[in-house]
Amino acid sequence: MKRITVIFLGCPKNFVDTESLLAVLKQAGYTFVTEPERSEIALLTTCAFIRSARRETYEKIRELIKLKEKGKLKRILVFGCLVQQEKEKLLRRFPAVDHFVGLDYLPKVPEIIESQRRIIYKNNPSFLSFPRYRQTISYAYLKISEGCANFCSYCRIPFLRGNYRSRPMPEILREAEAIAKTGIKEVILVSQDSTLYGIDLYHSPKLHILLKKLAKIKGIEWLRLLYTHPAHIYSELLAVIRNEEKVLKYIDLPLQHISDKILSLMGRGYLRRDVEKVIDQLQSIPNMVIRTTFIIGFPNESERDFQELVDFVRKRRFDHIGCFLYSREKSTPAYYLSPSLPYKVKKERRKILLECQKKISAEKLRSLIGSEMAVMVDGMVDKGKYHYFGRTYRDAPEIDGLVFISGEDLALAQIYPMRITSATAYDLFAERIMAPRGFEPRSQG
Repeated sequence: MKRITVIFLGCPKNFVDTESLLAVLKQAGYTFVTEPERSEIALLTTCAFIRSARRETYEKIRELIKLKEKGKLKRILVFGCLVQQEKEKLLRRFPAVDHFVGLDYLPKVPEIIESQRRIIYKNNPSFLSFPRYRQTISYAYLKISEGCANFCSYCRIPFLRGNYRSRPMPEILREAEAIAKTGIKEVILVSQDSTLYGIDLYHSPKLHILLKKLAKIKGIEWLRLLYTHPAHIYSELLAVIRNEEKVLKYIDLPLQHISDKILSLMGRGYLRRDVEKVIDQLQSIPNMVIRTTFIIGFPNESERDFQELVDFVRKRRFDHIGCFLYSREKSTPAYYLSPSLPYKVKKERRKILLECQKKISAEKLRSLIGSEMAVMVDGMVDKGKYHYFGRTYRDAPEIDGLVFISGEDLALAQIYPMRITSATAYDLFAERIMAPRGFEPRSQG
């Protein structure tokens, strides 16, 4: 029996690739082992988006090489975005790694492991769909497209994963139906730009049509949108978010900045006035939750630009924000701009923005105390009187807050009515209640 450890690094889109790798390997007769030192082969899926992600990958490769040198591993395979970006450089840097495999060769991984070929990739990977060996029990990611057509000045994704390619809608719906049959109730749509879905296949954005069709699938209760683009939000999509009960009043809308100067340098395709209009439209939807991300320390970001961003966050009171320090990436247009700010300055600015958001988040969560909300139970926890953890519609898994739940005999991957009893800056605490009259499991309030 061939034993393999598959190690995942990166974003939810990478996680989908990892689940596909697991399916391919399972079909080829591999047995999955959690600890690399107990397996024969280690397979590492990689992220190359920013420098810190690459550093994490290098460190993990070194750990695996040490195990191989001790005789605890026979082979190491490195897969994914980092191979697309660094190619032969990896061959020179890590001679102990047996195989470096690009995105396009996912279905051939079992035979590559048996071969002597060290590196295999394409410069512009195609979009291939595979069965998945799902690793989650209460939610599932559903990839609706691959690649990106936005070409932001700081980003290498179009060069790593190719131009934007939508998945055919019937194929997506078949996978969603298969997910629903497993008992999973939350489906999370992921893409490099979910709002562009269908532009290539159907000549206009069709995310709103896709959501309507997904909402008709029996068993799916929550549909969550990640990775939408502010320049591509459109009226039909807003109407579906407002009116379709299964589509959660939650949107992930990476803004990256708010200063017109910085947005132009980033090549984002919109200005502050466009952002304000989109936020107005979204915040007019009752109970709407907005997650966004910002890049701190982009080249030429002045103190005035940063203060404009802080004031904007205070004004708009987002539910969740993420802050990334600008990473200067070779072969991107932004690489040739004047150097970014010193690390110390960027780090201090991120701290200021996150402290601002922490106060906003704490106020928002305190306002929920005493309210009744639907909560998805994700797992068990030993936290004093709290036995389970889960999420309301307000929180995406892995990136947002949690709900710690008191009570017993709850089933995982089920949605229950809960009363919010207390809150911290980022998490909620709740107790199960009897369902009020008219309560529906997918209820967002």
